[in-house]
Amino acid sequence: MSTSTLTRTMELSEALRYLRHHHLFLIWTDNGVDLWSCGRKMPQPLRRSIYKHREQIAAMMRDASPKVCPARDAGHWKHWVYYPGQGRHVCLMCAAIAV
Repeated sequence: MSTSTLTRTMELSEALRYLRHHHLFLIWTDNGVDLWSCGRKMPQPLRRSIYKHREQIAAMMRDASPKVCPARDAGHWKHWVYYPGQGRHVCLMCAAIAV
């Protein structure tokens, strides 16, 4: 394996797509944002990406962005609203439990 393969990091958008596709989600821990995977092994580039973009992801979670909504397929999408004044979408269910 080459060094570039071992140190690869996914772009944030790629990591978020991976989370959605594999029904994984992000949680708050004492150390900040982390991946909750039910004990499943996750690709190292995904974990690196979450660590690298942790501040941006944390801001998205605080803002209740639908991009990091953990329950998009379980009905949260019904609670997504667009605020034209702020120019952003918000998941009201995630906003209710945001830190």
